[in-house]
Amino acid sequence: MTSIIDNKERKMVDALRNSLQQAESVDILTAFFYFSGFELLAEELRDKKIRILVGNTIDPETISELSKNIKEKLDPKLDRYVSRSYDRLSNLQKRDQYIESFIGLFNQSALSEQFDDTESQKVFKMFLDKLNNGSLEIRLTNGDNHAKAYILTNKKEFSCNGDQKGVVFNGSTTIIPY
Repeated sequence: MTSIIDNKERKMVDALRNSLQQAESVDILTAFFYFSGFELLAEELRDKKIRILVGNTIDPETISELSKNIKEKLDPKLDRYVSRSYDRLSNLQKRDQYIESFIGLFNQSALSEQFDDTESQKVFKMFLDKLNNGSLEIRLTNGDNHAKAYILTNKKEFSCNGDQKGVVFNGSTTIIPY
């Protein structure tokens, strides 16, 4: 069954929450991934194997401007903050830039102001635990990639004897207007 999720009538985050209830794992291809997206689905992701392939990164030099726009509740288009030299970087440089932007955005954005919240601290601990135990993997594409796909593999008891192995969400929507 094909269904349009437009983030107006039907929200991607709601569709993912519903489908994650019967999933054992999730594979994600997305242009950008930061802690805020994980935090939105943290409870549903708690016991899942998660693999995320990230196709772009924020230029660390633009994080202050991006954080300011987030705090002012502006809807920044992340493409404006992309590293322009991404395709010319080595894999090691791409990884280092992604880590720097991930940490920088976390530290400077509205997230860090809300981090006094006990629930956010629990989610962050879960995020770190999943990274450390291998149930969360984050990798980068070799080149710029703006595609979005969420591939959820059902638990065996929800697979209809293997006939419905899972669900795929594909398109250019994002789960948050960030």
